[in-house]
Amino acid sequence: MDNLDKFYSLKGHFQVIVKDIVTGKEWVHFEDKNTITYIAKRCAVRMFGGDNIALRYIQKMKFTDSGYDYVNSGIYPTNENSVLGPVLYSVNSLGVAYVDDFLVTNTSKVIFTAVMLTTQGNGPGSQNYSQAGLFTVDETLQDGGLYNSGLFAIKNFAPVVKNSNLQLTFNWSIIV
Repeated sequence: MDNLDKFYSLKGHFQVIVKDIVTGKEWVHFEDKNTITYIAKRCAVRMFGGDNIALRYIQKMKFTDSGYDYVNSGIYPTNENSVLGPVLYSVNSLGVAYVDDFLVTNTSKVIFTAVMLTTQGNGPGSQNYSQAGLFTVDETLQDGGLYNSGLFAIKNFAPVVKNSNLQLTFNWSIIV
């Protein structure tokens, strides 16, 4: 890998912000780099080649409680072949912001934001979340005859217990 290959790679950053509407307090629950999947790399190559780009853009975030090992009290590791656990909640309408500050900070990125309002994602009173996935396409898409989940990036994090007093904001940056 030469210096340019190392310089121009997909990276990501993931953040969970919790806001308690009763107390008015807001805090960052979790913040870290994320794992970019092999599907993301395939999507980028196909995007550059103009191959079916309409089905390749990032469309949604999904949330599970499969990212934390409750027995051993630790966050499960992820790699580019990681998969998302059974989906508990999905946000299909993402806020999108572009930051192109390449000349100043050598960064070009897109930030996806999903907000889980106080009335959403509470399960039967409360619900734990410890894993999030950023998706490009619907899971039913057949890609070259193969099943394609569309999982672009994944992050496991310390569990947050969602209830009707809390609003969760998930900020996910993809950096080139």
